[in-house]
Amino acid sequence: MSDLSGPKMAHVNKKIPKIKEHILIYQKDSTKSTINVLREPSDWDSAIDSKRYTQYVEKNGSDDTRNWEYTTVRKKLNDIGLTYGDPESYKFLLENADCVFRSAANNSLKKMSVDNNFDTDVFTHVKTETGIDKFVYKNEEVIFASSKLEEFNGKLLPSESISDIWLNFALNDLSNEGGGVNLKNGKKPESLLKRIVLLTTQPNDIVLDFFMGTATTQAVALKLNRKFIGIEQMDYIKEKSIKRLVNVIKGEDRGISKSVNWQGGGSFVYCELLEDNESLISELQDAKDSDSVKKILNKAINNGKLIPSVLPSDLKESQDEFDKLSLDEQKNIVMELLNKNQLYVNLSDIDDEDYKVSEADKAFTISFYGKE
Repeated sequence: MSDLSGPKMAHVNKKIPKIKEHILIYQKDSTKSTINVLREPSDWDSAIDSKRYTQYVEKNGSDDTRNWEYTTVRKKLNDIGLTYGDPESYKFLLENADCVFRSAANNSLKKMSVDNNFDTDVFTHVKTETGIDKFVYKNEEVIFASSKLEEFNGKLLPSESISDIWLNFALNDLSNEGGGVNLKNGKKPESLLKRIVLLTTQPNDIVLDFFMGTATTQAVALKLNRKFIGIEQMDYIKEKSIKRLVNVIKGEDRGISKSVNWQGGGSFVYCELLEDNESLISELQDAKDSDSVKKILNKAINNGKLIPSVLPSDLKESQDEFDKLSLDEQKNIVMELLNKNQLYVNLSDIDDEDYKVSEADKAFTISFYGKE
């Protein structure tokens, strides 16, 4: 959900503001793919059902369950002068969540209890066949409220598993994330990318982002100990993408830095594709007169850079018509004639002497593709 602010509020008296956005998730095979279970902060009543977690065990400072006493949550609160629902009552319950519990039916534990003649009036500690420690009480499994707590920014808080509705992602301080690197209408909060990365990857996984922009995804991946590949075709990459990552490596404290205790470090490699027809396109865009356009066209003809369906003889026959066109029209035609499949040098052409690829660039390219 986005904030109720900005242009979307311009016509609030005529229509309901649209604040929802969508994230599409694709899987190659849903039967094999898995996502990580994530939880988010909640309040006590939302995360811990007060109608179910009604019991309280007074442990009396002892590990021996025979010394424990059992009561209800509300009676315990009443005994210490608190009323359920008051702020102080929630504070007490949070601090003593390992004493608040409910019981749940569990056939295997019930069988274990009956077969071993457990005392049903006290907690009995057992270890399941899978090695998990549990307590049995009155032939049922004991579930403590502490199992609903999760650590957020160093504090244990009630938590709930995330759903397909994500709230509370602030959008009003994005310009300060990444050391002030900004991109109008194209920047996402690090907290949002953090959730996506944690949901779908493990440490040291490779995160691929082929619309790199201001490198928010890469910054988050770095802070979460993931490897990354970022791809960007716009010419602001050095001023925005690279600058952002340099700030992260230096230890900038914006975004998710504090929540993950980011101290800086790491590295990345920046490289560019070796241009082929892309360089001709750049020259064409900068051309100031018709003669310059013709020189670029002749260069493309001589170097075989036109689309295969166009023959040089055909162009020669239409030379007079071409000369009558305006500069912009000439540029557009030449742009259409250039073979867009040859914008950059292909890996298969790396040894072509015409491209003059250095041995160092060859070695790096081969290592990148994992070839020998």
